[in-house]
Amino acid sequence: YFGSGTIDNSFASGNITGAGYVGGLVGYNNGTINTSYASGTVNGSGSYVGGLVGHTQNTSNSYAIGNVTGGEYVGSLVGYINNNVSNSYAVGTVTSEGDYVGGLIGFDDDGHSYSYYLNSTSGTDEGQGIPRTNAEMKTQATFQPGEGDWDFDDIWGIDTTLVKNDGYPYLQWELYPGTPVASPTAGTYSSAQTISFTSTGSSFIRYSTVATPADCSSGTLYSTPISVSASQTLFVRACNNIGNSSIKDFSYTISAPVSRGGGGGGSSNLPVVITPPVNNIPVVCKTGEIFSTVTGQRCTTWEENTKGNTNRVYNFGNVTLKLGSRGEAVKELQRFLNDNLNLGLIVDGKLGPKTIAVIKKWQKEHGLVPDGLVGKKTKDMMNGKI
Repeated sequence: YFGSGTIDNSFASGNITGAGYVGGLVGYNNGTINTSYASGTVNGSGSYVGGLVGHTQNTSNSYAIGNVTGGEYVGSLVGYINNNVSNSYAVGTVTSEGDYVGGLIGFDDDGHSYSYYLNSTSGTDEGQGIPRTNAEMKTQATFQPGEGDWDFDDIWGIDTTLVKNDGYPYLQWELYPGTPVASPTAGTYSSAQTISFTSTGSSFIRYSTVATPADCSSGTLYSTPISVSASQTLFVRACNNIGNSSIKDFSYTISAPVSRGGGGGGSSNLPVVITPPVNNIPVVCKTGEIFSTVTGQRCTTWEENTKGNTNRVYNFGNVTLKLGSRGEAVKELQRFLNDNLNLGLIVDGKLGPKTIAVIKKWQKEHGLVPDGLVGKKTKDMMNGKI
């Protein structure tokens, strides 16, 4: 990658070899990297080489664990930073015979805050980061010194059993369950099917045959394979103690004998044909329907969803909401997203990185600056005032 912009919730695990501007995740980014990581080794024959990124403007809540080799401006996390590195770490070794080589950052043009590197294995330190021992890097208290504490409620986690990430801090989104997978896959079949669901990293799975489960506390708990003997759609979500996967829907069409009148009778096993919506016109159905009893088309919305909160005014408070915000205003924001996007967020009053990504997408789709900050303009747009 060589460009500009904001990179969130991203990772790379492969080994990287290049010349200049080489990074485990990004070579050059004239922007910001948040909540991301790289785990592969990085080898650059030129300048600006880093375990996560070779050259960037800002980096926060990110890490790198691979070894790094380069020429000048070489760091185990960042080769060259223009502005700031915050709440980040690196543990890889750094090898270079050039200038500007750091245990965390090769060259820091502005500053760094509350960011750490492994002093026993990383390269030459030039004041770019805070050195800590291997044991300290696997202790949560190291990253919560009382000032500039890392967020271990919504962003970071640490495994005291030393299994996940070898005991070094990890990003909580890494533990979100994977999107559910169905066997057999969705499609058209000539007889009843027995459907099984799996999801990597999930503790349990919920499903519904009527509407999308609102969250991990609603819908039917999946425990044994499901028998599907008639055409229907299953809406499935995987869950664990960290969060939930996105909703995945699986549509099964079971063919049925169609009687032919006259001429000696008989039957033909023709599949049930479902007419798709035309020109993106919403297909409004009654509660409980999968396909419209009027048009035969698959439902895209239900009557209760057309009545709900179109005139509701949400109380988002007077403070700009951002990553890490908490309280009643955040709960109201989560209600807005559930009401309008059917996300199924848990209304817990905590604004984490997954919700921020949704907000940025919503802002972009509504002509706003997609910065993930819920200020006055975004709030007014959400309440239909502009």
